[in-house]
Amino acid sequence: MGKILKKALLLTLIWAFATQYCNAQNEKFGIMGGINYSRISGESPLIDVATTGRIAYNIGVYSEFAFYNGISFSPRIIFSSQGYVQELFQSENETMEIVNKFNFVNVPAIFKFRIYDELNLQIGPQVGLWLNGNAEVIKSDSGEFLGDKTKLTADSKFDFGGNLGISYKLADRFIMEVTYFHGFSDFVGFDFPVSKSKNSVFQFNIAYLIF
Repeated sequence: MGKILKKALLLTLIWAFATQYCNAQNEKFGIMGGINYSRISGESPLIDVATTGRIAYNIGVYSEFAFYNGISFSPRIIFSSQGYVQELFQSENETMEIVNKFNFVNVPAIFKFRIYDELNLQIGPQVGLWLNGNAEVIKSDSGEFLGDKTKLTADSKFDFGGNLGISYKLADRFIMEVTYFHGFSDFVGFDFPVSKSKNSVFQFNIAYLIF
């Protein structure tokens, strides 16, 4: 927990430093949202073989502050629904699919570097705060457990990782982004241990600049 808190503090200091030295004449604020394709990755055969991604959504607030020509800082606060789909083999003739849903508030600190015209490279750290989670049976060959839900708990409330992606300004007020997030901290969102599990999320987002 101590390491995660240190990383969260480092991210906060980076955010404060960057905002302090940004050009206030080029501030942009707005809202953003989009689609997540999330899963967990790790060394366990359970993760590698028996899980697939979950499609969900994210929504939040967007800001951007210009540094110098072609460089800007873009902190956000995002509600993100993540998780994965797990296949369990009950017997030779029966399988079950369970969707594990994780809800986070994520705080990405993104640095944007202009590549060409309105195309930008995006990179930066992110801290996520676990809100809640549940596991729901979405497929059962027998139908016996269909719809059953179980509340999930997390070993850690914090998830630290990094973002890498690209963005393109479509018009004066619209920005399109494609981003990949990979967790650096071990994260377990269920009741049994899986070694070195990480959150892994692809995102497609649209930001709308209000001013």
